[in-house]
Amino acid sequence: MSDLIPWHEDERFWECWRKWSFSDKHWESARAEVDQILALTNPAPGSAILDLCCGPGRHSLELARRGFAVTGVDRTESYLDEARRRAGDEGLCIEFVRSGMGEFCAPNMFDGAINMFTAFGYFEDEASNQRVLSNLYHSLRDGGVLLMELAGKEAGARKFTPKDWTEQNGVVRLLEQKIIGDWSFVESRWIYLTETERIEFTLKLWLYSAKELADMLREAGFRSVTAFGGLDGSPYDENASNSFSPLRKSSQSRMSEIHHRLIRNHQQSWWYEEGPQKGPFDFIYDMSPATCHSERKRRICSTGATGWACCS
Repeated sequence: MSDLIPWHEDERFWECWRKWSFSDKHWESARAEVDQILALTNPAPGSAILDLCCGPGRHSLELARRGFAVTGVDRTESYLDEARRRAGDEGLCIEFVRSGMGEFCAPNMFDGAINMFTAFGYFEDEASNQRVLSNLYHSLRDGGVLLMELAGKEAGARKFTPKDWTEQNGVVRLLEQKIIGDWSFVESRWIYLTETERIEFTLKLWLYSAKELADMLREAGFRSVTAFGGLDGSPYDENASNSFSPLRKSSQSRMSEIHHRLIRNHQQSWWYEEGPQKGPFDFIYDMSPATCHSERKRRICSTGATGWACCS
């Protein structure tokens, strides 16, 4: 992998990740995970839900099956192609948008949002990660909920393993990792071995404690956050699993939630922060039902993102 390309922008990594993390077992688990997501967030029937970093659509598809208006966002085109194909095969109406998590912002568009599988903390500079949370905040309607699932620093410290290896579907993954920056980051060396090739990646991911992430959420605009030890709503304590979810419901009209979860009004144009976006995402996005066609042809007019509706 070139040093000029961040690991999370390397398409080879995501292709390897697909083979490793989206087995039949993972797809089958989506139903139970969505049961837990809905129990934690309690969205109204038919709510507009954002799945940020949706991958090939495990949760997007299951949410759409249950009648929610789903928008899935991911930067990896091959993942979105698979998600669109699966949605089309089932006749599900889902909007899939190609965009990076740091750029996507659709102010007041969604009643709820999810960000699962530790799909946060990718950017080395803190400001970029903070911008993701700010964009999520602005993308949510008043009273909406954001659910984030992350590997918590506390649980990670308890279970930290410097070296490990696993085998799945004929692929061996060797893992070597270390903590750097006074427990700010985990740097991991991943080596994938098959009968014909050896592929190596070095990942650097931010580690957040419940308090650190709660502080970031408050900086983004949310006021109170509660951590959970898993999607089952268990306490975030010494027995917590690798994932955690701070949740907060405002006594006013706004909610933020970590496993991690959050919120916010649907206007016809996308904005960045408090004003019209002046950069590459200056476009109009029509979410009215009339634009949802059987063909994949709803398109965002922008310089860097495209989206389709897959409907019967």
